[in-house]
Amino acid sequence: MLAALEVLASPDALPAVFHCTAGKDRTGVLSAIVLSLLGVDEPTVVADYALSGAAMLRLRAKLIQKYPEGRETIENIDEVFSADPAQMEQLLDHIQEQYGSVGATFTGTTVNIAQFTSKAILNWANFNIANGYTVNFIQPSATAAVLNDIWSANPSVIAGRLNANGQVYLINQNGIVFDKGAQINVAGLTASTLTLPSSTFEDGILAANTASTAPAVFVAPPNGTAGAVDVDADQARRLGPGEGPLRLL
Repeated sequence: MLAALEVLASPDALPAVFHCTAGKDRTGVLSAIVLSLLGVDEPTVVADYALSGAAMLRLRAKLIQKYPEGRETIENIDEVFSADPAQMEQLLDHIQEQYGSVGATFTGTTVNIAQFTSKAILNWANFNIANGYTVNFIQPSATAAVLNDIWSANPSVIAGRLNANGQVYLINQNGIVFDKGAQINVAGLTASTLTLPSSTFEDGILAANTASTAPAVFVAPPNGTAGAVDVDADQARRLGPGEGPLRLL
């Protein structure tokens, strides 16, 4: 699933078509995720998934024609040949409950990431902001937080604008560089090469910090090595009133 999303996110791969025989299982989930990322509302995503149910009637008829000896079996396994809207609703609810609700839109050199819950967790294969580009996190409040787990083999390079009205966490074990041209305007930024467990983030980072017996919030990666967080002090700028916390770990 992740590999498919990475391909679809690459401009060189577009236009693209993805399909399978049934179009409702892995392909149905992929379609739902892509539509959600593009800002399509949940009822429309669910309705789109349900359209595969009609196609299942034709698939079932073809299978019966091809395998007449298995007619009784094919006619009695409804769960295989159905696209139940309730199942897609349950999946989307689970994703929102587990990872938060986020939608993204792309306009020219700007990416707007809308966060609809107080906490959200995003997993990135790569996260970079080139010079002249902007990433906006649009969050419910100044205390809303988004955890960006970046799984790249290379350091993340921030050379453009990063804006957020809430708390932004950037975690890349291989390093984070705030390069020439970087402009940061957020209510709070934490950039770290240490691991921040999802459970700790979800339970409340400040609560864990205030308990004297609590385990460390940020921990070293399992392999014992981590990159560095570097700032080009002459070029990178922090915008805004400067009241929000800034942590480089």
